Amino acid sequence: MKKAARARVISHAIFNQVHEQGIPESKIRLVSLRVDLSLFNPMSDIGLKVDKMGITKIGYLGRLIDGKGLEDLFEAILILKSQDLKFNCLIFGTGPLETALKKLAEKLNIADKIEWRGFVPYSKVPEALAQIDIFVYPSWHEGFGRSIMEALAMEKAAVATRVGGIPDLIKDGENGFLVEPHNPSALAQKIKELVENKELREKFGKTGREYVAKNYEWNDGIKKFAQLFLEIK
Repeated sequence: MKKAARARVISHAIFNQVHEQGIPESKIRLVSLRVDLSLFNPMSDIGLKVDKMGITKIGYLGRLIDGKGLEDLFEAILILKSQDLKFNCLIFGTGPLETALKKLAEKLNIADKIEWRGFVPYSKVPEALAQIDIFVYPSWHEGFGRSIMEALAMEKAAVATRVGGIPDLIKDGENGFLVEPHNPSALAQKIKELVENKELREKFGKTGREYVAKNYEWNDGIKKFAQLFLEIK
């Protein structure tokens, strides 16, 4: 990075990390990931969203790997199950932790609350997100959080951890909830609040899409990338 003319970063957290490595702010450019709002369109919810018998769908979409905090999510599900809430959890994705996570679900006696949906090609991600009511992303470290951005674009209320670049996307209490990592009880509390409050879910969803549209729209990102290359022409 010291030899580069510019260093492109995707979140304020990474900006600070790069600056702490001795790279001057004048060389660092924050150009975040972007979302195609025409592809991630809540109108695709029509006919897909499942709300039979008042069962709320919470969901995770991403790789099943170390550091994503899925163990904390499962502990939170155990807490929620003990409170007799009507919910299911959809897990979209595959990865090296899948077998261990399924064993953990059995050990915690929450397997009946989890639906394993497997790998989702990128073109089908909006369809997957359309099937849930609350998006949960309990990661222990995260550069940005593309899945969160896409869930917000789909007008999904989100609960995520206050790590890395996630606070760039979620403004606590405005378009979702932030909790500290490694805290299943706090995660369960915020999920419960959204399960029990449909109006708040819808409010967060509307605000979330508006925030993403204002700050992470695809064409605006292309312009910022173009400007970055023009600087070093």
